[in-house]
Amino acid sequence: GLYHPEGAVRAGVVRALGGLRDEASRPVFETLLEDPYWLVRANAAEAIDRLGAGPSRLELLRALGEKDHRAWLLITDAFATTPEPSEEATKQLLARVEDKRWQVRLVAYRALARVGTETAIAPLIDRYGMEHGRLFKDVRATLKALTHDDLGENPETWRRWWKDQTETYGGLGPRPEKDAAETSEGRYANQGDGKTVDRPSKNEYYGKEFFSRSIGFVLDISDSMKVNMEIIPEQATRLGNIPLKGRRMDIARQALLDSLARIDNRTRFRLVFFDSNVNVWNERMVSANPSNRAAARSAIERLRPKGETNFHAAIRAALGLHGKTLDQAKLEDAPDTVFFLTDGRPTRGEITAMPELVSWLHRVNRFARVDLHVIVLGDLNVDAPQLALLAEAGGGTFIHVREKGYGGLGY
Repeated sequence: GLYHPEGAVRAGVVRALGGLRDEASRPVFETLLEDPYWLVRANAAEAIDRLGAGPSRLELLRALGEKDHRAWLLITDAFATTPEPSEEATKQLLARVEDKRWQVRLVAYRALARVGTETAIAPLIDRYGMEHGRLFKDVRATLKALTHDDLGENPETWRRWWKDQTETYGGLGPRPEKDAAETSEGRYANQGDGKTVDRPSKNEYYGKEFFSRSIGFVLDISDSMKVNMEIIPEQATRLGNIPLKGRRMDIARQALLDSLARIDNRTRFRLVFFDSNVNVWNERMVSANPSNRAAARSAIERLRPKGETNFHAAIRAALGLHGKTLDQAKLEDAPDTVFFLTDGRPTRGEITAMPELVSWLHRVNRFARVDLHVIVLGDLNVDAPQLALLAEAGGGTFIHVREKGYGGLGY
């Protein structure tokens, strides 16, 4: 199968072999890091990762020059599982932190946190002032990992600190003895330049705080959303004071409108509504300016429940794959955070079995890198354990909005 002329077939064979975790296959996987088809190279890197990337570190280091951004994501993941600083890897990763695709920058930051050297500190401080949302937090986490210190959210504070370090020690100096009452940022805060810090935008949806300026909202509008429900009062408060009772559609509509009303104007968002089919309100991500929010509000208010539930097509649309294959999609068009709200089970679409859907999302999210949070309204006809696994495959959280008469208060 590894010699099949179709790249997709070879990629499937590599994935199957990787699942066997057979150490004898390692030399084969290392060779396949140079296969002509990008998905073969990506799956070979993942297979090496499953075996343990240490023995293949030199081969993976050479492969960091990968031209295809999707294959590069998995090659970098595999290389970074061995947390050993590498100057050569640092240089290659720094070359990626200005990529237009947020997924590439995200993976570069996270890899630098594990294998980066102090060469990365100054460039990362520069990037800190340019990122926002999820990536703003990731740059800070990377700087903390490399410096073993935390200078807070202001890039200028980090910049002054690094200037002091290089002038005093020629680079990273000893860790300071800090007074318990003194914050790291406070050591340099008195030298402020008066600039406004572009902090990550904190938003909330069903009680879940999220830091993003690139959000997808996916809303189930199938016929079952007509059903009335009454939410346990204590949970309603914890979930952001959502309506206590009413039709599921009305509760979901109000919660979505409230969240859209609060997000930062600079945030980009996408709305996807689904029943048996999918309605993508905005194929491209749009900014949350007053005009777009008003148009979105009008579209949300017009929604009427009907039809069945097509989970697969809805998630594809949220990830920017509506009517596209993974080869055709542009990674940067995907939001970095997705909220998927439903009250049931998948009954229509290409994939209706939940275990298969979970497996599909896990495969796709190797490249999409979204945080997909799953919100479930009610208890009747809900497969909560599988929906929790769906959230896990999407790197997100599972929020179960329980109703009176079914017991339980938690997520």
